[in-house]
This record gives sequence, C-alpha cells and structure tokens, in this order.
Amino acid sequence: MTATLPSSQDAAARPADDDAPFVLPRWYWARKHPTLLIGAVLLLAVAALAIAAPWISPFDPQDIDPLARMQPPSAEHWFGTDALGRDVFSRAVWGGRVSMIVALSVGLLSTVLGVAIGLTAGFVRWTDGFLMRVMDGLMAIPGILLAIALMALTQASLGAVIVAITIP
Repeated sequence: MTATLPSSQDAAARPADDDAPFVLPRWYWARKHPTLLIGAVLLLAVAALAIAAPWISPFDPQDIDPLARMQPPSAEHWFGTDALGRDVFSRAVWGGRVSMIVALSVGLLSTVLGVAIGLTAGFVRWTDGFLMRVMDGLMAIPGILLAIALMALTQASLGAVIVAITIP
C-alpha cells in the first residue's frame, strides 16, 4: 500500500477554487427573505427610538395639560394628545423604552435561571426528581394566572412585572 504525496506541481496545476468553501454573498438572505429584512429594520427603528427617548420626546409622558385635551396630530404634538392632554408620541416612545427593558431583562433572567436549574438537575443527582415536580407544578398553572396572582400579592412595579413574566 503505497501512496504518493501530492507535489507542488500538482497543486499548481489544479485550480484554487476547488478547495475554497462556497460562501454566499453578504446580503443573500435579505434578497431571499425580504420580510426578514423589513422586520429587522422595524425592530432596529423601534430600538433606536426607545434608546433616544430622553432626547427626542418633546414632552414629559406623565405631564397632564387640560388645555391640550384630545388635540389632533400637529407640529407641536406629533401623534396628538389623549383625554388628559398628555402627548401621545412621548408616551409611545417612553413606553417602547420600558417594553424593551422588560423584554431584555426577562430574556436574560430566564436564561440565567434556566441554565442554573438545568445544571443543578444535571449535576446534583438527588435534585432532579424534586426540580421536575416543581416544574410540573408550575406548568400545571396557566402562566397568565400565575402572573396575575403574583401581581396581586406584590406592589405594582417594573421589577414585579419582570419577575411575574419570568417565572412561568
């Protein structure tokens, strides 16, 4: 069983493209799935508005102005005002900021708790059965019912909302 090693002459005679991996063009996925690109652009726009909320909102979202009640959209109030005279654009931008904080916090907290519970169940032998019964009990209760009960037991705050959404 003798095999000859390829020489440098063989490598020079062979085109280099045979060994090169096939690489898709950078924006291939955007052309193939335009809805993905549209969704990504919208998500980035909402994220940019939420991050820039302190600088772009012309009014405090909680300020009540009885003289400016139910105004239509104008140069002063871009989305108009509500029944209490609050600027709807400012409320939408600040609301997006709070929603993004909750979403990122819940995602991070769920990941950390899930990894910790999974590692504990996997490496500590006697906790597996106990953790499975606890999770079965939590899964038996509808998540929205558990969140409502938790919010009823605690004072309404951003932290309580994050915990109520994270637990189920």
